[in-house]
Amino acid sequence: MANKDRIYVSVSNRNISDVLKRNKVLDLDSFDRIDYFLLAVAFGLNSPKPIQHKKDGFIRYDSLSVEHKALMASTLLGMSGAGDINDCANLDAVTDFCEKCAESGFPAIQAMFNDANGNEEVFEKMLLNKLDELYRMNVETDL
Repeated sequence: MANKDRIYVSVSNRNISDVLKRNKVLDLDSFDRIDYFLLAVAFGLNSPKPIQHKKDGFIRYDSLSVEHKALMASTLLGMSGAGDINDCANLDAVTDFCEKCAESGFPAIQAMFNDANGNEEVFEKMLLNKLDELYRMNVETDL
């Protein structure tokens, strides 16, 4: 059982999320928060960092599905030096790691949007290219 009751992000990252959703960039407004959080986790998987500034509750644990929890746990499975596989069953440890990944992932998404100068088609291609790169780095090489 988890001791935490929610997933946290920094206030600045919550603002990034809110701006992209409010502007309906790539229909991100139709995403559930957990889906957007997991996208940020994917983009920050190779560069996790602790939340530096004021943090804000982003997602309540009771709203997470089994599938979401499994996806979050899988982030630790692929990390070298992840330690004991039982850590993947510890939702608090998994969440701490995912929060650190999202902390660097949200700004990466924002940077791509800025680099695309607000052009959604360019932004979409940049996102897909980066996801392909992450797949090659983190999955394909281990197959």
